[in-house]
Amino acid sequence: MSDSTDITADAGEQVESSEVEVQGFKAPASQDELDRIIQKRLDRERSRFSDYDDVKARAEKAAELESVAADLRKRVEQFESRDARSALVKKVAADNGVDADLLAEMRGDSEDDLTAQAKRLADRLKPASPVIPGQAKSPENAPRDELREFARQLFNKD
Repeated sequence: MSDSTDITADAGEQVESSEVEVQGFKAPASQDELDRIIQKRLDRERSRFSDYDDVKARAEKAAELESVAADLRKRVEQFESRDARSALVKKVAADNGVDADLLAEMRGDSEDDLTAQAKRLADRLKPASPVIPGQAKSPENAPRDELREFARQLFNKD
């Protein structure tokens, strides 16, 4: 075989050591040398994965941050829906002349549901008798004080 031809050995064919050295391979002379070569190769391979623990820690941190972000998105959606319902309740309460706090306690999230609830509330909260303006200022409802009571007792007017 020549150096310019392919250096391959068929089964059972002897390959000369000079031809093997041409390719750059040198057989280890002792077990210690073989162990050293294997250890170098293992070290090179381990160095490729030396940052595995760091990458794993970063991946765990990223997963944790993703779950926190998902929780925060969920909370933001809850706050936005709560604000939207609150604005809708105020609008429907103002349109129907009902207290917004009472209407907020009612069920329903759509404008139609809240309007129906507001109408029911308005019907139930109507006064049974007519309201007289200034009725709260009538003499029967006047606040009682000690001087006035003394004067009534003095003149026997009850």
